[in-house]
Amino acid sequence: MTRLTRGALLSAIGAASTLPLVGTRAALGAPATLTVASSLEDDVVPVLYAQSAGIFARENVAVKVQAVDSGAAAAAAVAGGAVDIAKSSMMALIGAHAHGVPIQLVAPGSYYTSAAPIAELIVAKNSPIRSAKDFSGKIVAGAALKDVKAIATAAWIDQHGGDSRTVRFVEVPTSAIIPALESGRIDAATVLNPTLHDALASGKARILAPSFSAIANRWLITAWFARTDAIARDGDVVQRFVRGVRDASVYANAHNAQMAGVLAPFLHQDPAELAKLPRSPLGTTLDPREIQPVIEIAVKYGVIAQPFPAADLLAPFARPPH
Repeated sequence: MTRLTRGALLSAIGAASTLPLVGTRAALGAPATLTVASSLEDDVVPVLYAQSAGIFARENVAVKVQAVDSGAAAAAAVAGGAVDIAKSSMMALIGAHAHGVPIQLVAPGSYYTSAAPIAELIVAKNSPIRSAKDFSGKIVAGAALKDVKAIATAAWIDQHGGDSRTVRFVEVPTSAIIPALESGRIDAATVLNPTLHDALASGKARILAPSFSAIANRWLITAWFARTDAIARDGDVVQRFVRGVRDASVYANAHNAQMAGVLAPFLHQDPAELAKLPRSPLGTTLDPREIQPVIEIAVKYGVIAQPFPAADLLAPFARPPH
């Protein structure tokens, strides 16, 4: 996974501070052009659908979508001016804000709800682990040591009678989670689809708990963001993008099966297989109440030093009225 240090990100933003959004280079009356970036995750679907269904065209904006390896790679692209808007995890965006990186959220991505959990803490089918107290001395995998999956797992253990300080957390690529679980190299991991679906379909894993619920019953997982200076300078173009994403999200939430065909080419997956998987619900409004729990858990588990109001993350046009 691509890693981006705070220094590299700040340097890139400084170098790009005089660059306008790509959209402002368009001739008067012509569609503004925006380049956006996302990793290979299903919550890119509203952008893909808005593009294919003509929703962006209605907003007089032409959107080009780039695939990147990770949210960190997306942030680097935004910082360097190669990409106007990108999507990343809330945990990464909270960390960036806490370290002074000048970015703001413009639109929600996907959110978690305990009513229909899309992330689960899994163990091997024959694992002796039955409760949080059984995790003492066990090995738990995450894509990164302080990513939201690892932190959600630690929080669930602590909230249900265990002690996450007795657990060894290790970095394992998402693609290697199932083999590591089957071989006994790890004892547990919090995973999302399609990894969750594949693990259960193999018959060698079982669900232990909805660990994401340890953060809150409902919270924002990902969000679209841009540089603060670019939002201030070219807010109209950004807001046209946001309106398109909002309208596409409303449609996508109501037509989940149809979105498989939209996603398949971008994710390089079989649409028939994608159609079988539940997908993350998409947000339509940035709500600080769905972000604050992630900030609080980030403080508790050492991702950032101090809490701050979630509204501080939002672009001015996205902030709730006082």
